[in-house]
Amino acid sequence: MTTQKQMETNRRNAVKSTGPKSDAGKTASKFNATTHGLSAERVVIRGEDPEEFDELRRQLVAELGPTGRQETDLVDRIAICSWRLRRLYAVEAGIFDHERAKAEREAAEAELSDHEEPRFASLELSGPKPGHEKEFEKASNKIENAERILSETSISVGAAFIRDSDGANALSKLSRYETTIERSLGRARDELARIQAERKNGGSAPVTTIDLVPDEVDVDP
Repeated sequence: MTTQKQMETNRRNAVKSTGPKSDAGKTASKFNATTHGLSAERVVIRGEDPEEFDELRRQLVAELGPTGRQETDLVDRIAICSWRLRRLYAVEAGIFDHERAKAEREAAEAELSDHEEPRFASLELSGPKPGHEKEFEKASNKIENAERILSETSISVGAAFIRDSDGANALSKLSRYETTIERSLGRARDELARIQAERKNGGSAPVTTIDLVPDEVDVDP
């Protein structure tokens, strides 16, 4: 049985509660436990942090304050589009870094060829020319460094996009992706604002089905 002293203690603790006080905080807290059907595993690719995506969604819920299934679906769509835009920026950096490291490797390989001579042609082994040991080692180190950079996850994402673009006009294709995602993001935000305005004004917005997969871009050359 709860004693009078315990009841008084509980009341004091409730007053000291550090739970959310603002409307935005209460909204975020409300939806923290909501099963939104949008798992990070369906959106996040290898090399990305699922917890960062979940945090992005929580922030958007707190900022946009969705009420009901329809508004929540729109916030989920906004989260997906925002996450994909972040990925595109990483891909763009990866493209530039990949091409730079590739060029550095090719230059180092050309430099190495100036300071090497075949040792065992049948085994395709080579070594430095007499008196060229330092230059040979320096060029070899450059090649190893370029290979290391090219193997990094952030670079491999850019390389994958280049391969998908058949090596041509990768940046142009990336720009078209960005435009399409931004358009989808804008539509989702506009639709959410419209529905929330009607709800706050006492009206009722028509029920629509929200596709959580952003529009795909036409990437034909």
